Amino acid sequence: MKFLRLFLTLFTFTLLTNLSAQERKCGSTEHHAILMEDPAYQQNFRERMAAFNELAKERTTQSRLDCESIVTIPIAVHFQGISSNDRTCLEDLVNQQIATLNADFQGSNVDIDSWTNGTASLFPGVSNGETCVEFCVATSNHPAGYNLGDGQMAITINQTTGDRVNDWSGYMNIFVTDIGDNILGYSPLGGRGNGDGVVIAKFAFGGTGACGDVSTSSSLDRGRTLTHEIGHFFLLDHIWGDGGCNRDDGVDDTPNSDGPNYGCPQNGKVACGSTDMHMNYMDYTNDECMYMFSAGQSSRMENYVQSNLQSFVRNGATVCGPPAEPTCDDGIQNGAETGVDCGGPDCADCPDPTCDDGVQNGDETGVDCGGTACSPCVTEPTCDDGIQNGQETGIDCGAPGCADCPTNCSENLVFILIRPDNYGSETTWTLQDEDGNEMASGGPYVDFNRAVIQEEACLPSGCYTFTIFDAFADGICCEYGNGEYAIVDLNNNILASSDGLFNASETKSFSAGNSDCGTTAPPPPADLCTAAIPTDLEYFNNITRVRINWDAIPDANRYQIQYRESGFTNWTQVSTSRTRKTLRNLFSSTEYEIRFRSRCPEGWTDYGPIYGFSTLSGRVTADAAEETLSEYEPIVFNKMYPNPTSANLNLDYELDIDGPVNITVYDMLGRRVIEKSLQQEEGHQKINLPTVDLQSGTYILQITVENQQIVRKFIKD
Repeated sequence: MKFLRLFLTLFTFTLLTNLSAQERKCGSTEHHAILMEDPAYQQNFRERMAAFNELAKERTTQSRLDCESIVTIPIAVHFQGISSNDRTCLEDLVNQQIATLNADFQGSNVDIDSWTNGTASLFPGVSNGETCVEFCVATSNHPAGYNLGDGQMAITINQTTGDRVNDWSGYMNIFVTDIGDNILGYSPLGGRGNGDGVVIAKFAFGGTGACGDVSTSSSLDRGRTLTHEIGHFFLLDHIWGDGGCNRDDGVDDTPNSDGPNYGCPQNGKVACGSTDMHMNYMDYTNDECMYMFSAGQSSRMENYVQSNLQSFVRNGATVCGPPAEPTCDDGIQNGAETGVDCGGPDCADCPDPTCDDGVQNGDETGVDCGGTACSPCVTEPTCDDGIQNGQETGIDCGAPGCADCPTNCSENLVFILIRPDNYGSETTWTLQDEDGNEMASGGPYVDFNRAVIQEEACLPSGCYTFTIFDAFADGICCEYGNGEYAIVDLNNNILASSDGLFNASETKSFSAGNSDCGTTAPPPPADLCTAAIPTDLEYFNNITRVRINWDAIPDANRYQIQYRESGFTNWTQVSTSRTRKTLRNLFSSTEYEIRFRSRCPEGWTDYGPIYGFSTLSGRVTADAAEETLSEYEPIVFNKMYPNPTSANLNLDYELDIDGPVNITVYDMLGRRVIEKSLQQEEGHQKINLPTVDLQSGTYILQITVENQQIVRKFIKD
C-alpha cells in the first residue's frame, strides 16, 4: 500500500521541520563566538585577518577582480539526517540552489531590476555588487569512501555528521540538516576551507519542490538563506554589524542600522540617520524582498577568497571539470560502469555480490548488506546523532542503551501525520470521540511547505472519527501537490490513512487501544506502476515547441522525460507531475528520440522504450497552420477573486513551463504599487496577493510569463 510504505519510512525519522512564515534567524554570530573561545582558532583567525587586510590595502573597489577570469568555487552538499534518499530529487534541489547562488552573487538575479529601476535611487553613489565568483557542484576527483564516481555530483546523503568533514577540504561544504531552535543556518565568519562550511536548515535549502523533509516555506523558497550564510563564510557581517548605530559591518557603502529588518519592509525606512538597506542579502528580510549585495561587499568577498581561500581556487580547476573516462582498474565507479571497475561497454561484467568483499555491488543497499543475497543493513543507534535509527522508538531514545522516550500521555498516544498540498492554509482538521466531543484539532498550515506535519493526541481507549477540511473544496491531492495523511500509534501501526483525494472534507474512523469499533481495514491495492507511454503530440505556431501527452500511470506521482536528436548520444532531461510536457528550444525539421519513466512509491521505474517524433518545417503555410497548429500560450489565466477586494486578491492560473512569473499591479497613474517575482513549476497555480495596503480605487494587474502578458482590472474597496 502506497501510504503504508511512505509513512512508515517517514515515521522512522524526525518529522517536525515545518516552518511557518516567520522571522529569519541566523546563528553565525553565536557560532563565531564559540569558535573564538579556542585559542588556536583565535590565533588562526587573526592571521587570516592580517592576510585579508594586507591584500585589501593594495586593492580598491575600482581595481577589483577581472571577471573575465572568474574564480570557481567547488561545492559539496552533505544531507544529514534527512528522510529521503531520492538522489534525483535531491539533485534537482541542489541545481536550483546553485543557480540561485550564481545569480545572486553575480548580480544577474531576475529581481535585480527592483534595485536598478527602484531602490537604487534611495542610495546615491551605491552600486549593486557583481562578485567575480562562480559556484559549481564538484563532479570529478571525489574523496574516497563516499561511493561517488566521476560524473556524479558531490552530494552525500546521511553519510556525514557535524559541520566539518576533513575529507572534503578544499570544497565549500554545505551541510543540510535539522539545526533546531528554528535557526535557518550558520557559518564561520571567514571560513578556512579545511573541511568546514555552511550549515543550513533543511526547511531553508533549495527552492521550489520537496524531497521528503527537505522542503522550503513560502518566505524562504528562493534559496537566499544560503546566499546569506555564504556571505558570512566570505567575511561579510550582518548589515547592521550585530550592534547598534555605532557598530559598523566593515563595508563603506552599506549604511549603519540599529538592528535587523524582518518580512518585507517599506522602502525608505530610516534608522541611525540613514536609509536602511533592508533589501541586502545580509539582512533578515524574506527571500522575495532581498535581492542585492553592494559593490563594497563584493570587493570584500573577492579579497577574502584571494587572501585565504586559494585551496578553493586550486581545487575548483580540477574537480569541476568533465568526468574522467573509466579505466576499469582505478577503484572508482565512473563513466558507464555499473559497478566499481565493472559493467558498461568497456569493462568486464560485474560479479554477483559476495556480501564480504567490502564493496557495495549487485543490488546491495549498503556495503555487504541489503538486497536479495545479503543480510539486511542495520544502523546501530548512537543515542546522540539526532536521528531515529536502530531500535530507537524516538529520536535518540527508546532503544537498549538509550534513554526512555519522554511522554506525558498515560493512555493511547497517536500521531496525526499530514503532508499538505501547496496550499496548507486551506487545511484544517478535527478529531472527535463517539459522543462528538472534540479531542484535538489543527491547522491551518503554511502555503508551499510540503514537509510532513506531525501532531499528537492522547486518547482514552475507544472509537474516534478524524475529519479533514479543505477550504477550497479540492482536497489535498493532486492538482496542486500530492498531499496525504495518516494516523499512527506508537508502534507504527496505521490506524487510518488517505491519499488526500476528496472535495471539501473527508472523515475516517479508527479505534484507539484495540477497541472493537466494527471496522475492518480494506486490503491494500496492488502496485501498478510502470513507465509512461506517449499518446499524441501537439504542434504550435511556435514550431520550436512540441507538447507530449500520455495517460496517467496508476500509483505514479511524477514522470521524467529524456529526449535527444536522433543519432546523438546525450539526453536532455525534464520532469513533471502532470501527464503532459512541452519541450522547448527544439530545431525545426528534425527527428528526435524520447523515453519515459515514472516515480512510484518504491522508487523510479526503469526507462521505457525509445519513441520517435519529428518537428515541423519552418516553412509551414498559413492554410496548414490553421489546420494543424495551435497558438502557444505559456500561461492560461482562469480567474481572480474577489473583485472588488478588500484585503486579498486570489489569482488562479495554469503554467505550461517552469520558470519566472512576474506579477505587477499598477494604479491608474501608471505607478507600480505591487511587484512580485516567482519561480514556479508548471501546472495549476493559486497565488494570494495582499492588497490591504492599497488605497481604494481601480488597479491594473499584469502577469508576465516569457513574452506573454495577462492584463486584468480589479477594484480595491
